[in-house]
Amino acid sequence: MKFKIEKAKFLEGLASISKILAESDKGELTLIAEAVKSSSVESSASFSNGLIVRNHMGDKMVCPYCGGEVDILCGGPDFEEDYVCRRCNTYIENEIFDCKLYEVSERAVADFVGNAIGKHYAQPCGDRTYRIGTIFGKDAFFSVRPKEGFFNSHNEDTVVILCDNSTVPRGWVNDTCKAVMFAELFYAKPGCKDIRIAEDVMAKLKPKVERLRFGKNRIIHERRDLWLSVIMNMLAHPYCGTDFRNGRLTGAAALSWFKKVHHGFNMSARTLSRDMDELRSFKKGRDKYDKHEPVLRALLKLVADPSVTPKRRSEISTNISEQLLKTTAATKRNGGEMVELPQTGWAIGADGHSERVLATSGEAIYKQVEHAIDNVRSVGEHAA
Repeated sequence: MKFKIEKAKFLEGLASISKILAESDKGELTLIAEAVKSSSVESSASFSNGLIVRNHMGDKMVCPYCGGEVDILCGGPDFEEDYVCRRCNTYIENEIFDCKLYEVSERAVADFVGNAIGKHYAQPCGDRTYRIGTIFGKDAFFSVRPKEGFFNSHNEDTVVILCDNSTVPRGWVNDTCKAVMFAELFYAKPGCKDIRIAEDVMAKLKPKVERLRFGKNRIIHERRDLWLSVIMNMLAHPYCGTDFRNGRLTGAAALSWFKKVHHGFNMSARTLSRDMDELRSFKKGRDKYDKHEPVLRALLKLVADPSVTPKRRSEISTNISEQLLKTTAATKRNGGEMVELPQTGWAIGADGHSERVLATSGEAIYKQVEHAIDNVRSVGEHAA
């Protein structure tokens, strides 16, 4: 066993923790030595959170190299004490017996990262790498110094928190793969025993989601995706005139569809009627939050239009199904926070008519939803 002695007074918080792990090779143990009457290590956040632990190697006069008995020899002009093993005749570092010893626990650091970030048990994967769950829909790992094989086998939807980034291949970091230094992501204020996450660094791990330009009091309706599923199913079935009154879906019909699509749904028809009002429009003087959804507004008008052919209804239902899959995946990547629906845009249908559809292109431009639906209806009437 080889030893490397670090003086406690030179420790610089989590940066030193990361550096010690990065510089510790197999077969070498880095020991942190502190004078017996000092307490800077045990008052640190690293010790409080178990990243640094006590090493009791020097509590007994036993050689750390061979296990033999150690003698104390006094010599030199100042009669300094030297420690020598009787069996292997090795001079042993004085700090091992004269100081309090500590070491950085790699496993404890991995567990800490797993609990703080992935909310997951740190699963050893070999080569000083641990799987710690998921972050924003990406597979997350803690690694002291990842090897080439790691990057070759994890080249998409991956986040790795590491102590040494010298092995990260050029071009590996992109929109789906992120690498961040442990000492940058976590910090501890002087005199504070809590270790915190640097929110600005954490934010860089989030996928960039283009959001539509709504007002500052904008929130996404909590049942938006449930409504998308219901409308998708309604369009997959023939038009039923009794579901509508004055060109609008009734609360009772909405409740019946919700119970068919979402088993166990237990809200009232009045709640769904209020949902439809919130999804259709936002009135600053009346409503506290802006929950309106132009796409849902268009679809609610479309599903109530008896002139839309069964073929067109089926096409739109399929389109909604595909968009729901994308929206669900985007929400997962965003840490469970719902994301805005993409903008709507014009498209040419199979019959040559222009229609508004859910678009995935960033070039799609918002236009008046009412105009789109009225245009589809007027073209259909003219053709008839």
